[in-house]
Amino acid sequence: MCNVLGHGPFSHLWEYFMRSGGPRYQDVAHEKMSGRILRWIVQQNPDLAASISEAAIDLDLVCALIEGKPTQEQLKSLKEKSFIFELLSNSTNGMDVDKWDYILRDSFYLGWGPGCSTLELERFLWFYRLVFHPSDASTDCGGKEMSGGWHMSFRDSEIENVMRTFSQRLHLHRQVYTHKTSKAVAVSLDSVMQLRELTLLAATSDDPKHLSAYLRLDDYAIWAMATNSLSLPPALPYMGNQETAFARTTNLYRRIQTRHLYAFIGCIYCVSSNVEPEQLQQPSEEAFPGEVKHVPLAEITYLERPPSCEGIESKYTFSTMAFAMDSNQTIAIPRDVGLRCISFRLPDYDSLHFCG
Repeated sequence: MCNVLGHGPFSHLWEYFMRSGGPRYQDVAHEKMSGRILRWIVQQNPDLAASISEAAIDLDLVCALIEGKPTQEQLKSLKEKSFIFELLSNSTNGMDVDKWDYILRDSFYLGWGPGCSTLELERFLWFYRLVFHPSDASTDCGGKEMSGGWHMSFRDSEIENVMRTFSQRLHLHRQVYTHKTSKAVAVSLDSVMQLRELTLLAATSDDPKHLSAYLRLDDYAIWAMATNSLSLPPALPYMGNQETAFARTTNLYRRIQTRHLYAFIGCIYCVSSNVEPEQLQQPSEEAFPGEVKHVPLAEITYLERPPSCEGIESKYTFSTMAFAMDSNQTIAIPRDVGLRCISFRLPDYDSLHFCG
């Protein structure tokens, strides 16, 4: 479970908050933080460090397995054992034990049952084996293997089981992770964290004190910050005085508790890759007359058009999901309709390894 050490409060929402800190934090990811925390734990425990050294455990290799990004030196040293990077964080085709774990876990706690009707984990483990694939071996789809060598592979009879895994993942993202209510709660929590000006130093600083402070942050700590005026920083220039900041965060906290969430207004679509944010201001006012008093569109990310989405004529597409924050402001949340197809569409057969 070392790969989840780096998760902050409210899991992936924390990464979204960290990246809002500016360009310096765009590469923040819980996998990197997991590696840093693991090294810190070992450094703080001499007995553990001695045991790891005695067992000849390569800590750099463990961290590379967590991040799923081995160095060229590591790949050369492992030679035919580089398949181990396909177990925890498989960047080749996305089929790894971490994915199976969260699909089963989230399906269970959502009340969908253990997910066994969709993801047959026992069959996966039974038919998941190491197989040598020559570099010139043709696949059943007529393509070529991505690279020769040993790969973790599925029995050919498990093709449908593999496809159902990605289908269940897509279902989770569509129905839960990107649900409008989930997004509204996430925006509220992000506002709470922004108002409290939580430190961003833990993501980039090498100071052990900053990392230690980061480890003390959990869901409860964030809720405490939302309700406890003593946790306010000395000054919040952009928010005014402490009383104003405390009143706003307390209001946000109560709105979440009573499900008085930000309301969905609508979407703005921009089918172009060369549109400036200012050019979208007038279309936004026309799209939401009387609703939007201010829509900040400074941060726009263009996404490549997925081939599976019909009706999109340009190579690029962007949509904005607007939430009404209060009577004076509306915040625009990027939400591309095709993003789910890009990130969670079924993989090409050429990236999956099967054996007869």
